[in-house]
Amino acid sequence: MPLNTVRRLPSGRGIMAYYGHIGLLNIYAPSGSANRKEREDFFNTGIMDLLQHTPVEMLMAGDFNCVLSNRDSTGQRTSSRTLERLVQGLRLKDAWEQGTERQTYITPQT
Repeated sequence: MPLNTVRRLPSGRGIMAYYGHIGLLNIYAPSGSANRKEREDFFNTGIMDLLQHTPVEMLMAGDFNCVLSNRDSTGQRTSSRTLERLVQGLRLKDAWEQGTERQTYITPQT
């Protein structure tokens, strides 16, 4: 089955493709504390531009350049309330190293 409905952000910071009913989202958020507002805007609007067709199941991966929890960081914590709201709004669940102190997020099975 081929990938279909591939969408890319003009900035190159995000790509969304569908494999059947599964949405595959890969992102590269702006980095650094100086780009905090740009990163929040990216999570607020950039990603939403890619999610025009909400998939039944979705895998979101990439470099977020921030964390949601202290346990996701080994150094200075750069957090994002907008990413946190996005994860909650899409009902993503953690899949990274399940059973340990680190988290990742996947869509719940229905």
